[in-house]
Amino acid sequence: MVPVNCEEFQKNVHPLLDGELSDEMADAMRAHMAACADCRGEYEQLASVRDMLAHMDDDLETPVEFERGWRKAVREEQYAPHARLGKDAFGRGGGLCTAGGCDGDKPHERQYGKYDRTAYGGD
Repeated sequence: MVPVNCEEFQKNVHPLLDGELSDEMADAMRAHMAACADCRGEYEQLASVRDMLAHMDDDLETPVEFERGWRKAVREEQYAPHARLGKDAFGRGGGLCTAGGCDGDKPHERQYGKYDRTAYGGD
């Protein structure tokens, strides 16, 4: 097991809370908490705040009008012409691949999109 000091604990406490550490590192962090009251206290405080925030909106209900509007906006975005052309809502290239190549082959094309003349009736 890798020994953990207070500084390393501070850097890794959030990944520990999120379950993002390897088993070995998580075990080392728990061992450090068992020996260090300050780090254990900080972990417990952060875990408590995280749990409170996770359940903060449990009794809130989304208004039906908001849900309808949100779903409508998602549908419109999904079927908008720029979505079919591989563009985002601002007309930038979205990585569309056609027989003529892929958008985003060059840095300026990734940012602004690639004009495909065949898609617009050109040669």
